Amino acid sequence: MSDRSKKKQSQEVSDSSSTSNGNMSELIQKIQNIETAVNKNNASLRSTIKDLILEMKDEIVKSVERKIEVIESSLFDVLKENENLKTEIKELKKEIEENGARCESRTVDINNVTMYQAGVINDYDQNSRQNNIRISGIAENETNETAEVTTQKIVETLNQNIEDLNIHTADIDVAYRVGKRHGTQSRQILVKFVTKLNRERVIRNRKSFRGQRVFINEDLTKINQVLLTTIKQSTPEDETAWSWGGKIFHKTGSGRINTITFKDYSYWLGDDLQQLMFGGAHLPS
Repeated sequence: MSDRSKKKQSQEVSDSSSTSNGNMSELIQKIQNIETAVNKNNASLRSTIKDLILEMKDEIVKSVERKIEVIESSLFDVLKENENLKTEIKELKKEIEENGARCESRTVDINNVTMYQAGVINDYDQNSRQNNIRISGIAENETNETAEVTTQKIVETLNQNIEDLNIHTADIDVAYRVGKRHGTQSRQILVKFVTKLNRERVIRNRKSFRGQRVFINEDLTKINQVLLTTIKQSTPEDETAWSWGGKIFHKTGSGRINTITFKDYSYWLGDDLQQLMFGGAHLPS
């Protein structure tokens, strides 16, 4: 340590000591004054004590004022921080609401796109069946009826009941029983013709089977079949529904005929539509 630093430190210690000595001398002097006053008379003592109390009061007031100033400063900082937090919360709330609105809009868009895609898939599936029909009521005598036997039964049944049809087994691409057999009940037959022309000839003349308990219907997708059944069961007796060319039609009591498009399916099927499309998986809400 340099001489200058030592000298400076010594001076600081000396100053501090002088200050302490001054305070101590001041206190001693006050005590001596009290002792002198006591020796003289009580009036002087009261005056001295009063002066001390006033001096102490001033010091206490000054100390309290300083503490109040510190508290007020701290309180101001807290209030300012609180206002800043309120502003941040307000901005965050606004951002959350905006994000929520955007998410809701996107959810609606996703639902619309999903429904549109489901409609396209359903239409594609239905178009792939344009050469098909389903026939119910043809006896199933054998336990394991082969496709050849089933095809021969179809050809014979159709030619016997539809005038000038004259189809052959070669006109049928495939014919087979669908579903599981229950007891002696005959199962439905799915028939796929080689050409759409022969299929249309059969569909147009299916009334020839009235009274024979043989029923010929279009081969509909599962969704379309449920829709057709639902409309028939939920409408009054003076209304009717049918399918033609894979499309569903509804005739009202006033005679108006409506073509049911896929966007109308949810009106008739409700929540069952999602069940049919996604097998129980639901779209987001």
